[in-house]
Amino acid sequence: YGTKAALVEDVLACLAGRFATFLASTTRGVRIPPQNMVGHTAAAMASPAGKPYVQLWLEIAARAGRGDPAYTDIAVTIGEFWTDWIVRSVHFPAGVAPRNAAAMMLAIVNGITLLDLSTPSVAEAARSRVQHAACFGGYFRPDAVTGENCDQRHGGPSLRR
Repeated sequence: YGTKAALVEDVLACLAGRFATFLASTTRGVRIPPQNMVGHTAAAMASPAGKPYVQLWLEIAARAGRGDPAYTDIAVTIGEFWTDWIVRSVHFPAGVAPRNAAAMMLAIVNGITLLDLSTPSVAEAARSRVQHAACFGGYFRPDAVTGENCDQRHGGPSLRR
């Protein structure tokens, strides 16, 4: 390797590749409704298989955020492949910009996973509220695969405009 920096870079790249493989394994190539993505991903990150990846990701993101050059490039790589995975894994309705919606979902998932590690009760309350907002806030339309809408899934009246 020649330098410690080169070794760290290669190890982090290897771990990032494993993280990408883990994410792909959670959907197995099946596209899911957008209103299910945040819950699906947060649950995967809280699982015994996902928790080490999220802990590593949060450490990488924190170091990159502090300006550590050894972590900046890999943080960008992980953030981009995670966003790309969401775009590929979600069946977005017409009129929704997939990359923008995926970025929003990633931001929410990152917040929930951080809270899962630090304040689980707050994470659970946030997860519940996010699911409700996704269904009833008018952002997502009925599921394109099943035709089922949030009202049918949750038995509540529609709050969509």
